Amino acid sequence: MGLAKILFGFDKTDLEELGNTLSKVKAEVGRLREEIAELKARIDDCEYKASTALDIADKSDGAIQSLRSELDSLRGEKEALEARLEELEAIIASLEERSEKGQEPQDSDDAEALILSLVKTGIDTPGELMEHTGLSKGRLYAILRRLVERGVLAKRREGRKVHYVIVEEVNT
Repeated sequence: MGLAKILFGFDKTDLEELGNTLSKVKAEVGRLREEIAELKARIDDCEYKASTALDIADKSDGAIQSLRSELDSLRGEKEALEARLEELEAIIASLEERSEKGQEPQDSDDAEALILSLVKTGIDTPGELMEHTGLSKGRLYAILRRLVERGVLAKRREGRKVHYVIVEEVNT
């Protein structure tokens, strides 16, 4: 453990790891933007089909209803992706700010949001989470325990490793 780690609670390696996490989250944001653009194109296509179907008198009500249902479903997917994108962009801003200052999240809500976003991106073991958040072991485990007790996260064992998963992902 270096002098910087002892004095400040972080060192160059911690900042590099934070940068790596930031890169992963930015990649996820890029992927979500592409998905949103694809869904928008599909929505536009579906809207065109729906309006064409309405204009043609001999189209059956079933086809129109099917298109409306597909359109509603696509809009729901798009809204969910946009919400996830906003969440990730807020996390990126927080990570960039922390990276500049070289500090761990002070607010428990910020730390919880950071942990949840990392778990969603596949960083799901306590060791990985400590590495990417800069949180102390005690603080990380307290937050994980709280999230499990609230039913937000579930704990899974694979051999000797513990992985955390988002509960809604477990139920789907």
